Parts: sequence; structure tokens; C-alpha cells
Amino acid sequence: MFKKIFIPYDLSEPSKNAIKWAAHLKKKFESKITLFHAIPQITHFAASDIFPAQETTQQEVLQGIEQDIKDYFIDHEGAEMQGIDIKFGHGSVPEAILKQIAEEQPDIVIMGSHGYTGISKILMGSVAEKIVRQSPSMVMIVRGNPSLPLKKVVVPIDFSDHTEDALLLANEIRSLGEPKIDIVHSIAYPDIVHYPHHFTAYTKNNIEKSSEETAQNNLNKILEKHSSLSGKTQLLKEGTPAKEICKYAKENLADLIIIPTHGHTGFSHLFMGSVAESTVRYAPCSVLTFCPKHERDRRLKMINMF
Repeated sequence: MFKKIFIPYDLSEPSKNAIKWAAHLKKKFESKITLFHAIPQITHFAASDIFPAQETTQQEVLQGIEQDIKDYFIDHEGAEMQGIDIKFGHGSVPEAILKQIAEEQPDIVIMGSHGYTGISKILMGSVAEKIVRQSPSMVMIVRGNPSLPLKKVVVPIDFSDHTEDALLLANEIRSLGEPKIDIVHSIAYPDIVHYPHHFTAYTKNNIEKSSEETAQNNLNKILEKHSSLSGKTQLLKEGTPAKEICKYAKENLADLIIIPTHGHTGFSHLFMGSVAESTVRYAPCSVLTFCPKHERDRRLKMINMF
């Protein structure tokens, strides 16, 4: 399943944690790994600022970066990661990464999260979140030093068409240490505050009880079909979905969250974001995201328009 692994790499500690995940997958699946370093456009003047004592050309700077990466693998990763394919791109970092993903079409992209917050995230976002939002391949965002082999995986479901894909993926992930698979669902209660005229015949408690019963019945049907998945099931009843998913993952010491991306764009994405991206942003552990086939095709077309 993970025969082709793609790693956007920038010599940072989060990137090195992504390498550890890739090494773990390589052992299990005999994967081919492509490491990709995107280099922002460097002018002759910028290069001279970096190396003021000499007339350094852009090409020499790029060669220095390439040598640093190769030296890192020789010194720190050893024979286990030898034979890795190292490639370089130039220009906008997210666009360069996405173009290479479209060209390589890997089974999985693994990258570290730098955890940007505040105004810089609101205005610019992080490279990791942009890749999650636009990558046609599944993306694993590695947070912190990975806990391997896996012991606990959380799969949030919403009973949409993506639920089956998420659970099938969770079943594949079980080969990475036989982890417990917890299935959770965040209940979306009807908005009786903004639309009170729709609920005049019901009390708030009755509405909540009905929502919970419906969710539990749907969850029971899922469990009947996927009885081989060991772990707990939980209805999350408070707060926003992403917040409750992250809270559950933290309280239950999860190593990984598996969640689909729905591909929100435009103003709805700017002001609301997606549950998947919010989960990536605040999760206490690594997050594996994927998109359905029709969304993959759309993303490939968008990347080809860059």
C-alpha cells in the first residue's frame, strides 16, 4: 500500500521526524522513497549576503544545500535509508512540492509540522496545511518524535461516503504494530438558537436525545460491518468536531488520527476551514489525511494549472 513515499524535506527537526516514519514504512512495505527539497528562488545578491566574503553564485548555494542533505543521510540515517532518491525544485515552496507530488503520484506524502500559530498562520497558513488541502495523494503530518510501532489510532467518522474509505485505511494501518482502532463521531445538533421556529414541537432535550440515538444507531451499523477493528467507540457531544477529536486523541494517548479531507475552498475555507485542517493544526499526535477519488482528480487538474 505504501510502496511509493514522498517526503518534502528542509533539514528541520520536524522533517527529520518525518524520515523516522518513512523508515518505519520502508521496513514494512519495502517502499521506494523520494526526498524532495524545494528551494525558494535565490538571487545573486541574496547569495552574496549569505556568503559576503566571496562571489557566490546561485548554483554554488544550491550545491551546498544538496551536499548538506546528502551528508545528513550519510551521518545520521545509515544504511537503512541509503538508496533514497533526492530531488530538488525551485520557486514557491508549496507549489514546487505539489507539482512534484503530481508528477511522482506517491502513495503517501510524509512531512513534519512546524506548528506556526497566530497572525502568520491566519494570513499565510503553513506549508503543511496547504499540502493537506491540495495534495492528490494521502498526506501524513508528523507531530513530534513519532511513537512507533503504533498503539492507538483514532478514526473520526461522519457517516458520509468517506467513512468506509477511512475504516479500510485504518485496517491497512493495523499492520504497523496492531494498534487499537478507536472510532469516534462528533454529533452535530440542530441549531435551535438561530432557527427556533423549526423546533416549536420539541424541547431542547428531546432534540439532543434524538440526535444521539440516530448517531448511535448509525455507529452500531458501522461496527457490525467492521467488527474486526479492535478498540473503543465514542460519541463526542460537546464543542466543535476538530476540537473534540483532538481532545479525545489527547486523553486517550493516540499515536495517529486518520481523517478525510473534503476539499473546502474559497470564503468557506477562509473563515471556517475544514475539520481535517483544524485537526492537523491542533492534534496532539500525527495525522493521516486522504481525499476521495473525485477530489484527487480535481486536485491534479488544479496543480497542472500552476
